[in-house]
Amino acid sequence: TKKVILEDYTGLKCGWCPEGTVILEGLEAANPNSLITIGMHCGGYEPASSPLKNPDAEAIIQNSSIKATGFPAGAVDRKVISGGKAAMGRGSWANAFNQQKATTAIVSVGFANKAYDPTTKEYTADVNVEFTAAHTGKIALQVYAIEDSIAATGNLAQDNYSNSIQGGASPLTNWYHNRTFRAQLTGSAWGDATTVPASADAGKVYTYKLKFKADAAWNAAQVHLVAFVANDDLTDKEIHNAEETHLNTFFPTNINTVNNAVTIESVYPNPASDEA
Repeated sequence: TKKVILEDYTGLKCGWCPEGTVILEGLEAANPNSLITIGMHCGGYEPASSPLKNPDAEAIIQNSSIKATGFPAGAVDRKVISGGKAAMGRGSWANAFNQQKATTAIVSVGFANKAYDPTTKEYTADVNVEFTAAHTGKIALQVYAIEDSIAATGNLAQDNYSNSIQGGASPLTNWYHNRTFRAQLTGSAWGDATTVPASADAGKVYTYKLKFKADAAWNAAQVHLVAFVANDDLTDKEIHNAEETHLNTFFPTNINTVNNAVTIESVYPNPASDEA
């Protein structure tokens, strides 16, 4: 199954960015099984003091094949569609998504053997990659932690210039930063480049051993993981396929501690959403 990633390059001080959020939510609601959205807080519209500002996101928007400038910008599978760059304005996202959605997936990616150790506070999983045909070219495997329902209050208040959202109110009220990129979990902004060889065999499963601890600033009940496979050339970062899982599916390694997961599972799915 082909799943498309749409990265939204956004900022707290970007007054037009809420319109991008509304577009993303509409696309996601209409395509729940084929679209994965990620809000990347970065660039000049995200204050340096913001806890959502992420250095790995900064590296991504500055890549020569992405070149995100005016915000909100978005990249669909980081594919260079026009103008020599992947980043594009919000008015082009839907068409680019439909184009990518129609492509045939050449690789699958998924999570297996998910576990949580309540003693060490470590999450572990196998992230498996399998190509449908032999593939030649440098490949990177990445895993993101993203978080929902971060209240847009205080130093996380969202500016707004759009009269179509809350009548032009700024900052917005009852607004949440959803699908927010929190961290990459492979040790590099572009992912692990050692799991999948440059000449990958068809039907062979390549496995990355994921291990991490959740940051104390995250609300674990609202955290998802997104794994994806992408090209790893300097000027070609196109994403081939992706998968998503919720942190509450990482069960305790000892059955006697299974009750530790109940409080997380009881609040999922997340009822919060942005309000226009």
